[in-house]
Amino acid sequence: VRHPLAKTESATPEEQAIVVRDLLSAGGVVAVKLAQMLAEDPKVPLNYRRLLGKLREDNEPMTAAEVWRAIPPVMRKRIEALGPCLGVGSVKQVHRAKFADGKQYAMAVLRSNVEDEALASLMALEASDELGIVAKRLSRLVFGEFYLFGEGEALAEFAQTTIGKHPRFRVVKVIHHSPKLLVEEIADGPTLAQVLGSV
Repeated sequence: VRHPLAKTESATPEEQAIVVRDLLSAGGVVAVKLAQMLAEDPKVPLNYRRLLGKLREDNEPMTAAEVWRAIPPVMRKRIEALGPCLGVGSVKQVHRAKFADGKQYAMAVLRSNVEDEALASLMALEASDELGIVAKRLSRLVFGEFYLFGEGEALAEFAQTTIGKHPRFRVVKVIHHSPKLLVEEIADGPTLAQVLGSV
């Protein structure tokens, strides 16, 4: 393994965790999802969970041209300007966008080549007798995120629940949802992760 911290057997637990994080990060979307699963497992050492959890924030953003190509052509006609990137995940990327109605919304698109990359990784895992079970669990996580229409449906349904209607909550409105594009109202302010981190 060619990694700056893997050259010595005297690596500290923190350095070992960094090696694991970097290897998973280089493994593509399926490996990143595996890392996120491990980051939420209380049996995994805390230093590993902290580093693996940061993989949510370490994804390389697509260019504006790649994002534009990922938008279905019929929806491009409704967009006046593509704004800055609001967030980059292992599966999708979110941008601020100004639409023809003059309003700005948060627009999520699937990352380029993410489906082919996930299929290749999962098929390789399924070929292993030892890792086949893990592949099935990962495929549910990964492919579930590929379906942005379902994500939009779930958000709209949550808005109608008792929690969604609670006065302390404000669920963002879904403007458009299709398999590869999700458009929502913009929720300005700190993310939930930032709020929980400051508690």
